[in-house]
Amino acid sequence: MHALVQSPGNLLPKHLATGVLALLESLPPGDGLCHGDLLPGNVIMTAEGPRLIDWTWTRRAGPFLDLGHCHVVLCELIPENHDDPELPRAVNAAVQSEYARLAGMSPVTLTAVMESYLPIVRAFLLLVSRGSPALRERLIQRVEAALRPKD
Repeated sequence: MHALVQSPGNLLPKHLATGVLALLESLPPGDGLCHGDLLPGNVIMTAEGPRLIDWTWTRRAGPFLDLGHCHVVLCELIPENHDDPELPRAVNAAVQSEYARLAGMSPVTLTAVMESYLPIVRAFLLLVSRGSPALRERLIQRVEAALRPKD
C-alpha cells in the first residue's frame, strides 16, 4: 500500500492516503499470507477441492483483509451491474458465515474486526482500478466516512 500511495499515477487524494496509511499502521501486523483479490472468480474447483488462482496482489496480512476485499467487491461493486444484485451479497454472506464457523468466532465479531480493513480495501481499489467517476466518488466518500473520528 505504501508503494501504491507513493506511485506517480496515484489518484488517491492526499488526505485519504495519509489517513489510510495511519490506519494501516494501527492494525495488528499480518501473520499470514493474504491473497489480496479474494472473490469467486479467483476460486476454481479441483478434484482435491477449491483452489485460489491469480495471486498477483499477494501480501503479508491476516485473513480479515481478504474477507474485507471480498465484502467490498461482492456488496458494493458487483451489485450495481448485476442482474440480481442480491446474489453477490448472498455469496458474501455465505463466505463470511462459513469463515466465522470454521474460525470458531461469531459473525458479529468477524464483521467488527473486518470493518477496520474496509477503508484500506476501498483505498486499494481506488489505486489499482480505473472505475467510473461515480464509483470512484462513492469509494472516496466511504473511505472519508470511515476515517472520520467517532464521537
